[in-house]
Amino acid sequence: MKDEIKQFGKFRVRVTQFGTRKGLEVFTKITNTLGPALGTVINVAQNRKTGVGEEIGEALAALATAADPETMDYFLSVCSEYSELVVQDSLKPMDDAALTLCFAGYYIKLFKWLGFCLELNYGSFLEDPAILRLLAGGKEKSQSESPSTSIGESGK
Repeated sequence: MKDEIKQFGKFRVRVTQFGTRKGLEVFTKITNTLGPALGTVINVAQNRKTGVGEEIGEALAALATAADPETMDYFLSVCSEYSELVVQDSLKPMDDAALTLCFAGYYIKLFKWLGFCLELNYGSFLEDPAILRLLAGGKEKSQSESPSTSIGESGK
C-alpha cells in the first residue's frame, strides 16, 4: 500500500492508504454523508459563471450541516488509525495525545490532514468528471451522447 509523508505546521505525518475493505467502508460513509453537499457545491461552481449569489451560501450551509459530530469522529478515528507522527527517525502512533499536540487550536491544519488522508485514498477517483457529475446529481453521459470516433482512429 502507498504511504506519503506531509508537513502540517511544525509536524510531519505519514499517512498510509486504507486497505480495500476499509477503503470501501470509508467511501460509503463519504458519499452518504457528503455526497449531496458536494453535489450542491459542484452545481454552484458550475453555475457561478452565470452570476449566482445566494446559492454559494446555500452550498456552504449544505457542507456545514452534512456531517454530525459522530461522523466527524469516525473520520478522525479512521485517519488516525492510518497515520503516524514522524519524530526524528521514528514513527509514533497518531493517538489522542499526538492529535492534540499537532492540531489543538489549529483546526485548518486538522482539516488539511483529513483532506490529505482522503486525497491519498480517493484523489484520482474523485477527479473523474463522471463521478463529479454523479455527485452533482447529473447522470453519466450515455455512449450515444458522447463524441464518436471514426473507424481506425485510436482513442487516447
